[in-house]
Amino acid sequence: MSIMNTGESVQVKLDDQKIAVQGGDLPGLYNTIQFHLHWGNGSSSPGSEHTVDGKRYLMELHILNVHSKYNRNMAAALAANDSTGLAVLGFFIEGTNEQNKTKSWDILTSFLTNISSSGHKTLDIMNKITMDSLLEGVNRTKYYRYRGSLTTPNCTEAVIWTVFKDPIKVSQDLISRFSTTTFFKASPSVLMTNNFRGVQPLNGRVVTSQEVASSAATPTISIITVLLLSSLCWL
Repeated sequence: MSIMNTGESVQVKLDDQKIAVQGGDLPGLYNTIQFHLHWGNGSSSPGSEHTVDGKRYLMELHILNVHSKYNRNMAAALAANDSTGLAVLGFFIEGTNEQNKTKSWDILTSFLTNISSSGHKTLDIMNKITMDSLLEGVNRTKYYRYRGSLTTPNCTEAVIWTVFKDPIKVSQDLISRFSTTTFFKASPSVLMTNNFRGVQPLNGRVVTSQEVASSAATPTISIITVLLLSSLCWL
């Protein structure tokens, strides 16, 4: 519906009456309201909010979903002290020199010059791209899962996190557009770089993942992967 510079990130507002996600062992249907991004400083400094075995990727995409019982109201979900109120899908973004695989990202980042300043937004962008095209190349049956929090204040612990193992491959030049085109909510204006939260202690949380495929794989994992594959074709 729109792309906006929030002063902290680039956020795309989605039509939550047309897009939702379910399955993959999520406890119910979640309405999808927006996605936003976190990055470092161009292709020279990584900025993902999650790391895998200590590796930080150049960027991370977060798709934010609100449990349907809260009637698409994120504030209500956060106020309910419900650890399953939100479901966030996290996708790593990795740099590549393969130009032909990043057409949708070229279109998406072309809007950044229109929203360089905080508060600026542009309407009607998703008639030119789709969620599936932005997530091209990601196997949506392979992911990490844990209960955690939002990564922006107040960092409310109301999120089921699903972080996918396969990165989205995006041209290095397009990745650099984020840190060279958009500005923080500041005076004087400062280029928006390193807008990610550092890795936090586990504090007893358990991060789960699929086992290596074999005849000994548990039925629960098989059910999860089948459901997730079907559900993330965007209802």
